[in-house]
Amino acid sequence: MGRIAEADKQVARVNSSAPSGESRRLRVVELQGRNLDRFSRAAPSNLDELRLPMWEAGGPEWPVSKPFNAAMAAAVAPRPFNPRYSADWAKAKEDEARVLREQQVREAAEREAKALENYRGPRWWQGERA
Repeated sequence: MGRIAEADKQVARVNSSAPSGESRRLRVVELQGRNLDRFSRAAPSNLDELRLPMWEAGGPEWPVSKPFNAAMAAAVAPRPFNPRYSADWAKAKEDEARVLREQQVREAAEREAKALENYRGPRWWQGERA
C-alpha cells in the first residue's frame, strides 16, 4: 500500500509538470490496475476505503498515521470572536464608525497643521498685510 501511495505521488508530480497544451496524463496506479477511468460511488478507491488493523498495538495499520501538520491545523482552527457577527453587531458597527471618524479628524488636523507650516504668504488672520 505504501508503494502504491508513493507511486501515486510520482504520477501527480509528472502530471503537474506536463506542458499546458498536453492533454494526456498518467493515471494513478489503482485506476490503471483496475482499468477504470475514474473513481465513483459505485467504484470507490480501495486505498481510501481500506482500513487494516494493527493487531498488537490496537491502532490502524493502514492508512499510516501522518505527522502533525501545523498549516492544516491552522486552517481548521476556530476563528477568533468577532462582535460584527453576533447579536451586538449594531454596537460593533457604531464603534467602528466612531474610530473611523476620530481617525479622519486626526488626519485632517495633521494635514491642516502641515499646510500652515508650509504656508509662506501673508497671514491675514493674524493681521499681516502683503
